[in-house]
Amino acid sequence: MVVYCSLHHENPDGSAFCDECGEPLAGAAPDPAAAATSQAAPESAATDTQRCPSCGAENPAGEAFCSNCGVSMLGAPAANPATSAPPAPVPEPSVAAAPDPALAAAPSALSARLIVEADNQEFDLSGKDTIMIGREDAVSNIFPDVDLTPHGGEEGGV
Repeated sequence: MVVYCSLHHENPDGSAFCDECGEPLAGAAPDPAAAATSQAAPESAATDTQRCPSCGAENPAGEAFCSNCGVSMLGAPAANPATSAPPAPVPEPSVAAAPDPALAAAPSALSARLIVEADNQEFDLSGKDTIMIGREDAVSNIFPDVDLTPHGGEEGGV
């Protein structure tokens, strides 16, 4: 049986929270047996699931919220991580020559800007170490420094 949230997102039967928006589903409660079963289940070679960082339940890869407890799955590790190549060797540090005094002068302040070509809007990105660019989503508490919603972000796949 399929369960729908108030925004009409489709969820599998037994889900306590919507996989898309995290909304609690009516009459559902987190199923501790589902989390325990998923933790005890042997891992297969497939990587189409991800493990909830809170309750340990396995969820389909790419889901925004855990269907068992509703915790955000953004950045959750895959339940069955693929084998990766060993890390590249770190190169030995070399002894650097003394810098040229002419080049050692104080660097000028860097400036960065983003220009949306479609409407020629400019965003000043100077003075920040980290800049979040994306679409605003109040439900998920996402408020980027540069909101691309009015610039076709959703239509463009952002």
